[in-house]
Amino acid sequence: MRHTCALDYFLDYVKYDTQSNPAGEGTPSSENQWPLAKRLASDLEALGLEVELSEHCYVYGRLAANDAVYAKQPPLGFIAHIDTAPDFSGANVNPCVLTYTGGDIVLDEAEDIRIEAALFHELETLVGEELVVTDGHSLLGADDKAGVSEIMALFAELQAHPEIKHGPLRVCFTPDEEIGGGTAKFELERFDAYYAYTVDGGKLGELEYENFNAASALIEVEGLSVHPGSAKKRMINAADLAARFVASMDPCDTPRYSEGRQGFYHLSDFTGGVASARIEYIIRDFDLDAFEARKSDLIQRVEAFNNGLDVPRFKITITDQYFNMVEKIKTRFELIENAREAMRRHDIEPIEEAIRGGTDGAMLSYMGLPCPNLFTGGANFHGRYEYLVLSSMDLAVDVLLELVNIYTQAA
Repeated sequence: MRHTCALDYFLDYVKYDTQSNPAGEGTPSSENQWPLAKRLASDLEALGLEVELSEHCYVYGRLAANDAVYAKQPPLGFIAHIDTAPDFSGANVNPCVLTYTGGDIVLDEAEDIRIEAALFHELETLVGEELVVTDGHSLLGADDKAGVSEIMALFAELQAHPEIKHGPLRVCFTPDEEIGGGTAKFELERFDAYYAYTVDGGKLGELEYENFNAASALIEVEGLSVHPGSAKKRMINAADLAARFVASMDPCDTPRYSEGRQGFYHLSDFTGGVASARIEYIIRDFDLDAFEARKSDLIQRVEAFNNGLDVPRFKITITDQYFNMVEKIKTRFELIENAREAMRRHDIEPIEEAIRGGTDGAMLSYMGLPCPNLFTGGANFHGRYEYLVLSSMDLAVDVLLELVNIYTQAA
């Protein structure tokens, strides 16, 4: 079914610059997320939902069951984030709707900015499809304003068609997902859902419920600074020690050489001089035992380096970031079975692949709300080549409506 309002919402919402700020303090990390949050609260109220806008920029919405038969059904919730990534400008977004006829998609002819078919091979499957693209000077914001718009279209459909019976429904639009803070101030009791899905995936059919276990590692190195002219047997160069540590790591155990379910160490930052140095890694693995082994390996490496020095000069701090949500999804696997069924009722074959990254659903799952992730129809997130497939967007709304029906009928 063509859900015109989903596109209308999307073209409107991408006008809001909602880029989150990794250096920001507090939640939200940027003040520019507030205008869209307030707009969404107003739009949800217009669709008949009871709405709360929290002090931390979370928009909570509740829609009561429209039939007494389903009033005591456990609430079903949907979640999407309002912020866009700090990787590329989210200001002055100029979306364009076009029918893709093949070849490169020219975004800005004067500056020869284009989505090259030779580089983005998936375009060959989209000939004849309507796409929303940028003008090449900003990201589009399909991540995750497509998810926001699809959820809004769901509630618009329910308001327009009261004959569609449903139990209690919940929605939450969150800030700061792109910088890992989407659940920092998420209030489960306020959300009040028993089942939930994030709507934050990519291509048609994506159903995600497995992700990396993740941690960060900060290694601080203390040197001894002495004038180079009189440094013999006295100077301890922290940057040199740090470089030796990095060189001791397996160069093939990195993102560049990993795929699928393979984990890695990623050197994300390296700074320093003679007096001090800092090495920052992120640690990723799908298998929990392998993940713990990776953390132990770094600790042992630090100990080995310290043992070879006059005094311990390496200090390591490891911080767990998130865990593989599949361990929590296993206990509520009906979430996956119902999503599969909702897709297949619309001739969509589910694509179930492990996420080589993280999701708010992972954090929510460990907070007590198992929460798999659904597709939105967007692609090439976080940059100027981002696009949204309109037929996939419409099917995302269909799947959300189907999930409402499945959970209602299961009551």
